[in-house]
Amino acid sequence: MAAVRPISELKENFNDISSICNDHGEVIITRDGSSAYVLMTMDAYEEQKVRLELYKKLEEADIQIQSGIGLLTHEEVFGKLIEKYGHKKVATKLSMRHKQTMI
Repeated sequence: MAAVRPISELKENFNDISSICNDHGEVIITRDGSSAYVLMTMDAYEEQKVRLELYKKLEEADIQIQSGIGLLTHEEVFGKLIEKYGHKKVATKLSMRHKQTMI
């Protein structure tokens, strides 16, 4: 859960806010008692970007399905990935993903 701090505290105690941000991932900064900004770690920002891109792709896929565009088989999907990135890179990513799901 994000911490909430007034903007005056950001100006006066950046190191403390930075530490809180590292602990919580993000800090909501208020101005005149209302939420105004979000300060987040770079990791939280990158994770947010990836999540938004995934949602965008899922939305595109849903539109394609509704419009009657056929689905790809897993062979077609992996064939395209291998064509684009190479067999070794795709195999490495799959191996890493498999190890993560086994933990």
